This record gives sequence, C-alpha cells and structure tokens, in this order.
Amino acid sequence: MPFGLPPPRFQLLLALTVFLAAGRLPLRADASATAASDPAPTTPAEPDSRPPLALVFVTPNTILAENFPQPATLSDWLSPLLALAEAALTANPNPPGLLIQITLRPDLPPRFELAGRPLLPAALAADLQSRLASLPDLRAPLCPVCVRVQTPGGTASPLTEAATFIPRLFPPEEVALNRYINADLATQYQQLRAWSRTHALPVLIHHLRRSDSQYAGVVALGRTLAALPPDAAIDVDRLVYRNPDYWRGVMEMAPGDLLIAALPIYLHAAAGDIDRASTLLGLLHAFGRDGTLSHQMLGEFAARLGPFRRQLTNAVQEGVAAQDAGRPAEAIAQHERVLAAYPNSAWARYELFYSTAARDGIDTKKKRKRINKLWEETAPVIYRCNPLFTSQYAATRGKTVSALLDRLVLHRLTNKPPEDPGERLGSFADAALRLEDYGTAALVYWASLGTDQTLKGLSFGNDEPVALSKEDVLARYLYCLERLGVPEWKGEFEGDFTAAFRQLDASLAAHRGQ
Repeated sequence: MPFGLPPPRFQLLLALTVFLAAGRLPLRADASATAASDPAPTTPAEPDSRPPLALVFVTPNTILAENFPQPATLSDWLSPLLALAEAALTANPNPPGLLIQITLRPDLPPRFELAGRPLLPAALAADLQSRLASLPDLRAPLCPVCVRVQTPGGTASPLTEAATFIPRLFPPEEVALNRYINADLATQYQQLRAWSRTHALPVLIHHLRRSDSQYAGVVALGRTLAALPPDAAIDVDRLVYRNPDYWRGVMEMAPGDLLIAALPIYLHAAAGDIDRASTLLGLLHAFGRDGTLSHQMLGEFAARLGPFRRQLTNAVQEGVAAQDAGRPAEAIAQHERVLAAYPNSAWARYELFYSTAARDGIDTKKKRKRINKLWEETAPVIYRCNPLFTSQYAATRGKTVSALLDRLVLHRLTNKPPEDPGERLGSFADAALRLEDYGTAALVYWASLGTDQTLKGLSFGNDEPVALSKEDVLARYLYCLERLGVPEWKGEFEGDFTAAFRQLDASLAAHRGQ
C-alpha cells in the first residue's frame, strides 16, 4: 500500500527538529535595562519565566507531508524564525503573548500575520515584521500551508487558545471556505472546479508519483495525470474508467484507503460534472478510513459540496414552486438562470424540460409529437450530466422501459433508503450496472470486497433485494471492467468467470428487452 510519511510521525519529527535547533537559553526579561544600570552584576541572572514559543501546525499532517516530504526543509526554515521571535520578545521590557500566523503559498512569498495577548505594542509589531522580512522565501510547492508560532496558554488545545489573541486570526483555509459559502451559485461552481483542479489533484498526483515503484498502477496513473496540461479538457472516461492502470491502482490500495478509487470525484468536479462527483462521494465515503490523505481530501471536498448542493436545491425548488403554482414561464426562466450558473445540473435540465412541456401542452397529437421529440433531444444531455438521475419522462418498449424501472429503484433508494446499508449500496451498484454506468458500479463492488459488508443486489425477476456472495460481487466487478474495455485483470483472480459473465449477459439482455 503506497503511503508517504505517516502523518503523526511527520509532525513529531518536525517539531523535535525545530526545538532542538532553536531551543532558547534562559534570558532575563529585563536584560537590556540591567545592562545599562549595572554593568557588573554581583548576583546570577534570573531565568526568563516565559514559556518557550510553541509550534502549532494548522494544516493537517497529511497535507504537510505532501508539501514537505523531507521535514528538515520546513524545520530548517522555522528554526531561525523561532529564534528571531524570541529575540524580539526578549528585547521588550514587558513582552505580551505572541501569535505569528505563517502562510506558505506556491505562488507568493510567505505571509506573516501578528496578534498579541494583549494587543502587541506598535513598536514590537514593527520590530517583528522587520525581522520576519529577513527570512528566506520559502514556498509550499502544492497548496497553501499554515503554521503558527504562539505563546502557549497551558491547555491541550492551542487552536482554541488562538482565539484569545488580538486581533483574531483565522486560518486561511477557514477564510477561503467562509468566502466560498457566502458566494453565489455561479461563483461556487467555478471555485469548486478550481479547488479540485489546483488544490486537490496536485496534492493527490504528487502522492501517486512518489509512491513505491512496486505499486505500478498507482505510479503510472500519477504520471498520466501529471502530464495533463493545466488547461486541457478532462476526459474522465479515458483517464480512469477505461485505463487499466487506474483499476490496477484501485486494487493495489489497502481496504479503506480510497486514494485511487476517489480520484474520479475530483476529476469529475474539475471537469464541471458536480452531479457525478456528488454521486460517487455519497457511495464511496462510507468505505473510507480515517487518517489517510484520501479521507482528508474527501472531507475538504464534502465541506464545499454541501453549500453548493444546498444553494442549487433552493434555486431549483424555486422554479418547481413556480411550476406547481401554474406559472410555467416563470419556472422556465428560473431553471434557465440555474443552468447559466451551473450548466451540468441534470435536475435543472429535467425541470426545464418539464416546465416547457407544461407551457406548450400535450393536448393534441402534434403537441405530443413535439414534446416527445424535445425529450429525445434532452434525455441524453440529462443522463450525461448524471447517468443515475432518478427521473425519466417517457419510455418505449425495450431499453428505455428498463431504464425507467431502474430510475424508479434509484428514486426509492434515494428518498427512502433501506436501513441496511448493504442493501442500499448493493442495490445502487446493481442499478448502475443495469444503466451501463459501469465505472460507478465497479467502484462500489470493489470497495465492498475489502469489508465485512454483505451487499444485497436487485433480483432480475422482481427487483427485490437478494444477498450477493463475495463471488457474486467479484464477478460483477470484473464484468464491469470487461464492459469498460479493461478485461486483462480477471486473469489475476482464481476461477473461470465465463459462466457468471454469460448469466449476467442473459439477465441484462432480458431486463433491457422489456
């Protein structure tokens, strides 16, 4: 399993290195005044009673380790910073508590923000800023990193203690997230795409590329993604789902580490397909393990996805309310505004179609023909935005009838999820399989194989839940890979899957022929 430095070890090594390099000697708090009035003291100097300044790592350990894989890089830079901060405080007759918030960024010099307990005297603040300006220009290569140097308050929560300093300094990540939460839908959409492409993916790709060479799929995938030009279009199907290296990487990871499995979430988001990213997050997050880089990134993505989805829901429901009140023209205008802000909303596109049908009517054969033609044009766009969207306007004999039934299953699973998570996940994966969303289905099947979770799929006879053995789940997983054009990995598993594949072919053909 590819891992960088274990996060706790990174922080411990870094802190020890800094303190060993920058531990201060006992100094008198009033050393300068004594030197002027009594150049030859007859009594020993009293030690400074101030506690040494402490390092507080605001950025999570997993992100720190990616930006600074060699802890000495950061510790060598922090050591003189601690020393000059101590010197500035020692030169002050009545030194206050001190907080220095340091933000290291890829594209700008370090940023230093100062606070005190009580407020720092202006002269001390100016002295500190002058000393800090002399430090070398250190940059975090992948994403912003925040470290604090502060006077300890004697509690176990230095992050909470920081609120007692004046002025209140908020971590840059918190500031950015609050600004994002208060933005309009269009801005959130663009920022969510940008965060995925310029923050999440660089960190994750860096981790892939420095993994042990024995994890050939992980390393190869990292090289492929790193070669993607910054402004290039993102073809998720080609980059991951139809890429043998991706599935090798998925299988190389230990159960619970979603480093590779979750990559399509960020790729979909960077490409603007937030619906698809949201669906995958909802299905995979339950399989994740705390303490991994992937778990950290999924949490950060979820923190941004939640406000976006709430604002999107409110905006679409405003149009639905207008439609329900008999004002289709108003509803159409609202859905068009939503799509101008977020073009890939399957829900807004469906509601736009529905309100258009309501406005134009279906009371004559000519009108029905026109609406059916509009649906045939609109449906592929809706299901490209979200292959597992839960609504469907019309169906004809054959494949679209089965799709309508599958979307009814998805609607039930979404709005009245069963208490058994194995039933929800298994039924969702089977519905994705039936709707030919093979990548999503395969990821759920594989993730479940590394757990004690028993999946319950959908009976092809009546859609009732049916228990799936591990052999059934493995066969479904490999069948999905076969359909994606990645058949080579089934040879790595014991057994002949010919009969299982033939049975799935027959069951799916019968289901899609209704």
